[in-house]
Order: sequence, then structure tokens, then C-alpha cells
Amino acid sequence: MRTVPTLLLAAALAVLAPVAAPQQGGAPAPGGQLPQPGDVAELGLPQLPPLSAGSRATLRDADRFEVRPDQDLQIALTVPGATPVSTILDKSITGTGFNEHYTYQVPPSYDPDDPPVPMLIAYHGFGSSAASVHNQTLLDELCAMHGWFYLSPTGVDDKLFGAGVSRQNTEAVIRHMLDTYAVDPDRLYMVGFSMGAGITVNFAGTHKDPDDLMIAAVGLVSGAYDWALTYEVDAAVQPWLVNPYNFGATPDEDLYTYQRASGLHHDRGTYPPTPGTLVPTRSLAWNLDGTPAWVTWDEGDTLTHLPALSESLVDLLDDRGTDLVTRSVTGTVDPNSGLPATHSWAVMDPFELFHFLDGKSVDRRPERVDALAVDDGAVSFLEVARLDAGAFGRVQASVVPDDKDIAFEGGENVAGVTFNMDSAGLAHVWPVVVTVTPPGPDDLLLTIQDDADLPGYLVDLATGDLVGGSEWNAVDRRLTIPVPGAGTSAYLAEGAPWGTLLTMSPDPVEPGQEFTVEVRSPDGPGTLWMILSFEEQLLPVGPGVVLAVSPMPPAILHPFALDAQGELELTLTMPADPGLAGVRLAFQGAIVPSGTWVADTSNPFALDVQ
Repeated sequence: MRTVPTLLLAAALAVLAPVAAPQQGGAPAPGGQLPQPGDVAELGLPQLPPLSAGSRATLRDADRFEVRPDQDLQIALTVPGATPVSTILDKSITGTGFNEHYTYQVPPSYDPDDPPVPMLIAYHGFGSSAASVHNQTLLDELCAMHGWFYLSPTGVDDKLFGAGVSRQNTEAVIRHMLDTYAVDPDRLYMVGFSMGAGITVNFAGTHKDPDDLMIAAVGLVSGAYDWALTYEVDAAVQPWLVNPYNFGATPDEDLYTYQRASGLHHDRGTYPPTPGTLVPTRSLAWNLDGTPAWVTWDEGDTLTHLPALSESLVDLLDDRGTDLVTRSVTGTVDPNSGLPATHSWAVMDPFELFHFLDGKSVDRRPERVDALAVDDGAVSFLEVARLDAGAFGRVQASVVPDDKDIAFEGGENVAGVTFNMDSAGLAHVWPVVVTVTPPGPDDLLLTIQDDADLPGYLVDLATGDLVGGSEWNAVDRRLTIPVPGAGTSAYLAEGAPWGTLLTMSPDPVEPGQEFTVEVRSPDGPGTLWMILSFEEQLLPVGPGVVLAVSPMPPAILHPFALDAQGELELTLTMPADPGLAGVRLAFQGAIVPSGTWVADTSNPFALDVQ
């Protein structure tokens, strides 16, 4: 590869007309510094007081009462060779600085050469260990009978409500099982009791990336789903809720931190009586419209506000069209003592639960999405960038792969969206009709990504003209364009007609800073005509060869020789003129082999001056 010094192109940059610098802005990242992670003892959680016989009116106590299944039935269902194992996933693997204590069971019928099998993930209640689940339920026995894996995570500590490092540890141990055994990632089922039911709803509702962990179906037992409401009605739990590894503040001080870890949110000004008025689009159960749910509770629960929470959850899921089974029961008793056990795993009918879960599989390619985003990142076939990092984003979108149509139909608190064409079932099938309705008067940043092919350009369906202002990232195979707010825009997205790769770094560049241009052409040696322009225009220059950067004056064209491998590297310097800040320079190369006409063009690149 040959390096060419600064030439006419750099000199030409010095005479570009100055443009005012764009305004900078943005909200600070939420949250503060946590204590340095180490052993679980360093979490700073209060010690749990000893249980007393009648102490079942708070989550702190009720979740800790042990109710075992009928002993004779448990023995009858035991599968020889099936033994739950309690062990530790080292903190070097979790990545959080904390070990993860978990229990798992390999089905005796398991053969790594057979097709992958389902896994049941069982989440404990407050103050109960991961091992408490197989002690108090038949879930591990039924997993062995069905040939499923069984996993019960802790989430760092049994008094954490599923936020932060607790969620990360749970993710880490699930990934560890997927990496170690032939577990089917499309048949992960999650079941939770009390606090664990709330964590289950939130976990399923926040794992919507089709290329990552997703939960195929959930089972929910005597659930607590709204942590802000828990804070208000259960003073005994407040010291744990305000711990930095839970929420680090009261709901008055930081409500969003509670909402983003909850399954439901009720308007805090509408209770008592609980649960008050549900706010659906502040409730992560909203995202369970495509996740089948089996919900059970006892109407006589000793935590008297929980039955109404289950009813609130069921109403939301029913409205969202969730595949839903509900079991409201009364009079649950300890099968061994006959004493009331209305807040316990005994409320669950495990046989019916397994019948419900069996055969459920993740839908990684839904054709409609109406979902909440707690962070910037993937939600189905979209990636979401929010305006306000301290609030939910909401995205509404659809895709019809057979018609090659994809649309962003609106939302809330959204600054930008990325269409992942592979996740949408539209990889490398150009042209695609793209329709975008920004959620407000401001521009929406639209990105189209295709891992199979670089998106080429957009044509306005109303006018047939090339849509200018695109940013091309050939390495990440992305095209980004600002879509005007206060209306709907419709485009025809075409695939890249160019085979030569042009990249620049850094981007943006500051006045006076060096930047590098690299070109790699599959056509071998020849001449690269570099085009620098402020204008974009769709211009055919040969059979199947298209320019998108206008070569017409006042554009600058300059020839460079490609080496024997068809490669070129330019080291250029942006003139040290502050007036250049905000300038956008469009580059594109035209490849002319010796003695021929234009054989290829590179992808365009828009270099921005900081």
C-alpha cells in the first residue's frame, strides 16, 4: 500500500466556505458511582431479622417461609440420575466483580449430539436462596421427566430486585449454560415466585434483541410487580430497596430507576387503595404481548395488595393480546402440615404450568412491534436511541418481508432508530420501501443496516429524486439519514451499486487535524478519481455504475494512482480554520482501469468537521 502526501485535495479544503458550527447538547447519563464490587458481603445490604411464626405481612418475611411439596409425590416423580447441583460461576466470567451462586440440573436423557433441548429458569423470592426453589417445588423433577435443563440463578444476592449487577449475573449464568450445553435458545422458559415473578416479567420484557437472549414463555406465581408501590406499602423492605445495588434512592428521588426494573407501574398519586391506576406505557409487561404467560395467585394472599397486582397484570396482558392463562385460586395450604400457605410456591400447579410451557418457542421476527425501551439498544428488528436517557422510549414499527416494506410508525422519546434488515427478514433484497413517521416535530435519525450488503441510497417516492444528506458507514454497513419531523416520509431504499470500499478516520475531524482516506478496489491497479463535493446527485456513469456525489462544479476532482493491489491510502490535513466547523464534505471515488471508462465507483463517505 502506498501513502500519498497532502496534495491538491488538502489545498482545496482551505478555501471552503465557512459554515456555522452546529449546536451541541444532550442529557447526562443517569445514576451515580456504586461501591467497588467485591464479595457479596460488600453489597451493604441490611441483615435479615429472624422469622417469627406470624410474620407474613411483608415481602421481607412472607417470601422466606418454606413450604415443601408433598413428600410422597416428590419421591414418586424423582427421575434416577437427576440431581440438582449448587455451584458458583466465577466473577471473572460474570464480568460484574461478583460470583454467581446458582443451581442447575442436567436431564438424565441429555445427549449433546441430540437436538438442543429447552431450559427452565426458576427465580426465587426475596431472601430465599437459589436452592430454595428445588427444595420447595417439583420444577426440577418435572424438568428431568420432560428432558429439560433446570436452572435457578441468584442474581448476585437473594435480596436484589433484578436491577444492575443482579440482572447481569443472571444473564451471565444463562449464557454460561447455553455455551456449555446443547440448550435451545428459542425455548428458554422463566418462572418466578413473588419478587422473582416481578423480576421474571421485567427480564422477559427487556430482552427483546432477536440476536441475543429471549424468553419464550413465563410462569408467574403470587407476583409482586411494581417496586415503587412495594416501597410505599411495605416499609419493612425499604432499607433493601434504597441500597445502591437495588435502586439507590426512594421513588420520589428517582422514579425511573424503579420503573425500569419493574413489571408494572401504577400512578403513585392514585393509591391508596392499592394498586391505583395502571400506567401501561410505563410498565415493562407491555412488552410481553408476544410472550405467552401463565399467571397464578391466591386471593387470600397474606400480602394483601398482591392479588390486585396480579389482576392488574392480567388486564394489561389481555389488552395486549398476550397468549395468556390465569389461575386465581383460594385456600392454598402446606401439603405436609395442612396450614395455610397462600403466599408460597404451593399456589402453583406445576403440571399445568409445564403443559402450558411445552412447545412454546420465541418469535424472533414479529411483523409488528409496539414496545418500550429502557435503554438505547435493540428492540426486535429496531435499534433505539432515546432523547431522554432518564425515561422510557416507545417504538411502533412494522415489517412485511414478502412485500419488502418496513415502517417506523411513531413512538415516544425517540431520537433515532436503526432498521436491522437481517432481523427484519429483508437482508440483501433491495429495493425496500421504507416509511418513517417521526414522533414529533424534530428530525428523526434513521439508519438502515444490512450485514449482507451496504445500503446504497434513498430515493424520495414522492419525487423520484435522490435523498441527500446521507452518512455512509461501509465498515458497519450502515446508511444514516435525518428524516424531517411533523409528517411521514416514504423512500425507496436501494442496495449499494459500488464494489470499491472507501473509509475515512477519524470522523468527525477537527480543523487542523489529520485524517486518513483508505481505498480498496477489487479491480486492481488503475486510476482513482476522487470527487469532493457539497452536492449529491444520482448519476449513472456506466452499465450498473452510479455516482451519488455530484462531480459538477464547484466539485473538486483529482486523480490518484491505485497500487498493484488496487489500494490507496491518503493522509490529509483539515485546514486549521475554525470557520470550517459544521462543514459536511461528501467524497466518492470513480475507478478507471488503464485505457477504459469508469468500471466502478466507491461507496460515498460524508466527512463532518467538528
